[in-house]
Amino acid sequence: MEYLNLIEVRGRVGNVSIKQYGEGVNCRFSVISEYAYKDRNGEPVIDSVWFNCTGWEGRNIQDLEQLRRGMIVHLTGRIRTYKFTNDEGTDISGWEILVNSLKVEEDDVLQPQRSL
Repeated sequence: MEYLNLIEVRGRVGNVSIKQYGEGVNCRFSVISEYAYKDRNGEPVIDSVWFNCTGWEGRNIQDLEQLRRGMIVHLTGRIRTYKFTNDEGTDISGWEILVNSLKVEEDDVLQPQRSL
């Protein structure tokens, strides 16, 4: 049996941090994805989710230096969890997406997904 850890996200880029490691380029960035629906009372609701992402420039990820806040991206990757203790002794845990492929969308208008 083969296990699968795959996530696909389309959304708008938030914070971007790019670092050079030798000849490699690493980028840590956030992406917001939104889903719109109506609640029981018929009121519109937008559910927003932020994703922390990490990518290395390579075969499926090009020109990370061009990634900017507000760009619309479509990415795939796998989820990795992490846990550490900060300087104050507090345990911190969370998860991030390790990006396998990244595409900047040409369409500059991204609307939240609508439920039927």
